[in-house]
Amino acid sequence: MSDEKFLRVENDTLYLPKVMDWYSDDFLTDSFHGHASILPEYAAPFTTDEVRQFIEDHDNDPPTKFLDYDWGLNDTP
Repeated sequence: MSDEKFLRVENDTLYLPKVMDWYSDDFLTDSFHGHASILPEYAAPFTTDEVRQFIEDHDNDPPTKFLDYDWGLNDTP
């Protein structure tokens, strides 16, 4: 998730991968390794220093939207 095409900040909003929206319960459940109470908090350790700081500056709960999923990834061998 350290690549901007998967997780980034634009216009004071954190953009997370669509997969995190679809499977949010998995990332937030206590039985999931590395779980967190909210998605930005879960993503913070896996992203760039700049994005991590943005998340921390918003008390781990910044305005959040989800990126469109690139269905073309499914065609990659």
